[in-house]
Amino acid sequence: MIFEDYLAQFSPAVQALAIQARKLILETVPGVLELVDPSSGIVAYGFSSRYADLFCSIAPYKNFINLIFGKGSLLPDPHRYLVGTGKYARHVRINKSEDLLRPGVRALLIAVAYLARRLPPTLTLQLAEKVAMEFVLIPPGEFVMGSEEDAPAHRVEITEAYYLGKYAVTQAQWLAVMGSNPAHFKQDNQLPVETVTWSDCVHFCQQLSGLTGRQARLPGESEWEYACRAGSHSAYYFGKSTEQLDAYAWYRGNANGVSHRVGLKIPNAWGLYDMHGGIDEYCLDSWHPTYAGAPEDGRAWIEQGDENLRVLRGGSWYDLAEHCRAPHRNYYNAADPSEDHGLRVLVTTLPLSHPSEDQ
Repeated sequence: MIFEDYLAQFSPAVQALAIQARKLILETVPGVLELVDPSSGIVAYGFSSRYADLFCSIAPYKNFINLIFGKGSLLPDPHRYLVGTGKYARHVRINKSEDLLRPGVRALLIAVAYLARRLPPTLTLQLAEKVAMEFVLIPPGEFVMGSEEDAPAHRVEITEAYYLGKYAVTQAQWLAVMGSNPAHFKQDNQLPVETVTWSDCVHFCQQLSGLTGRQARLPGESEWEYACRAGSHSAYYFGKSTEQLDAYAWYRGNANGVSHRVGLKIPNAWGLYDMHGGIDEYCLDSWHPTYAGAPEDGRAWIEQGDENLRVLRGGSWYDLAEHCRAPHRNYYNAADPSEDHGLRVLVTTLPLSHPSEDQ
């Protein structure tokens, strides 16, 4: 049995994660040895213990690393692991590498090793002298996306942790990365950058990746809403009443027709500011009028949509209160700038590459 045949028993989301992790490991870990059991299709990896802190190792074999479906965590018993997520979670005892081939273990072991790492709750990327970008760790989980008013509500599983910008990208940050400031409202460099196109935002993320060595991109629409809700289920992350909105958002009711500095309103439970109002934030997704056929694994939905139109989320200083709700969806031509459109950056949990091993 080959690895791809083994993966066929799992959902498409799990298969995609496994393939992505396998590629990541082979490309980024120096001297990695891939071990494939021909009868089961299980893949394991052996490499220097120098990299063991990046993966969940099988104690006491420091150089033998197993790849665990979901988030693996070492329990007090040094040979006992919690593997899997949700209803698939199991406690598994592993004494030696041969135990990987036991049927009960085989059903749970596939390659998503980086989810087992202990990730810091925040991330700061230095862009220039006195200019940095702060990020907050967003954990994996499930949520109900949408509402009765905003396309069919449906359950989505976010399978990977990621870092999301604590604030919308500011003019100071854009200038540090791109060398220019396209904004209409220029009186304060801590105002969110605007008057940018979706294509400009994608280019900014590419430049940011090159500058910092981290994988930066726009969030997918489901990643954005999941982070905005931060475990809440109401129209806004603080509740359903618009009477409280002034404390949490800049919108048409209090912005006086202009943009405002980031971070002045109350953040959500995960420490993200201005997810309601402030500036409309571009997502990766192309526009689909409804969620019919949308991915349920957190991926951006590009296929079968209008790629000339891109999704915007959050509402802005220009918008009515109802347009700042967590599930509200909007779109705009990808090639046209607007003075109330900007971005918030997502950074993945791994750098573009790992440093090579000392000789």
